[in-house]
Amino acid sequence: MHLKRIEVEGYRASANAPIVCELSGRFSLILGANGSGKTTINEAIALAHPRSFPRLAPIDATALGATPRAVRVEYEFEADASREGALGQYRKRQGLAAPRWGRPLERSLGQVRAGRPVEPAAEYDSIRLVHLPALRNPVDDLSRRDARILLELLRADERRHPETGGLRSLRAQAEGMLSSLTNHPLVGNVEDRIAENLRIISGGVEEHHAFVGTQTVDDTYLARVFEMLVALLPDRATARRLQVSSLGYVNLLHIAVTLAGIPDAGSTPIPDDPPGSGGETDDGAGSESAAGDNERAEAARERLAQGQVRAGGVRG
Repeated sequence: MHLKRIEVEGYRASANAPIVCELSGRFSLILGANGSGKTTINEAIALAHPRSFPRLAPIDATALGATPRAVRVEYEFEADASREGALGQYRKRQGLAAPRWGRPLERSLGQVRAGRPVEPAAEYDSIRLVHLPALRNPVDDLSRRDARILLELLRADERRHPETGGLRSLRAQAEGMLSSLTNHPLVGNVEDRIAENLRIISGGVEEHHAFVGTQTVDDTYLARVFEMLVALLPDRATARRLQVSSLGYVNLLHIAVTLAGIPDAGSTPIPDDPPGSGGETDDGAGSESAAGDNERAEAARERLAQGQVRAGGVRG
């Protein structure tokens, strides 16, 4: 018995139209371009099974589209009875068909939750999925690692364009926005409700008050505020959060951010050898060494330029 069919709608790449994937047999390979729905299918399989190991990492609720939102799976017995597993053989002996069921996908505290199975086979709970997730999570890697790269990019651009006011100006604007948000009556009401609960559970030993949004605005905070977005068009309004973007594009964003942190070719001059460093000799060996260094540096610049041309061709 093997998984035959998976259908998902209202989730990731299936937000606008359902995606149906027919699996040809016990072993199947899913291929497709970035954004075609490979991640959608893999995560939907894990979400469809009430009992899976290990559990899928929490998924941001922004991955959900409009209703209806659901995932449905259908199993099939092996065509060759000699290859049928123990569970399939048992079901056949009991006169049971291959199982099939569906689960609604819901929002729960800002995350995706799979609801109770609907139209289930009576024995759906006997199916246990062993889910082998990727060894790395591109979205988490990007949020942790590239915040630091973004911070270095901001500092570098501050030196190149001091007329913008730099990070000091950005920090001042962020502090002003944060202050205006924390002064909103809605935030004040929530703070008062939390403070009242604190007074009750602390038994009045020492009064505490809870405040929301008292973050110190430093350069690292700025880097976290500027979330990386991915869009198919150069328009900020069409950008999507990384959690709902194709992981293929997230990997490409890793490369693009890293390349942005590399100084432009030729922007950093090759330093001359300092006196007494051994770079100058009476027999001319030093000049030959310097010439060789210059040739190697020129060759490196040429390779980088060729890579940029090829990258431009891919983008086009």
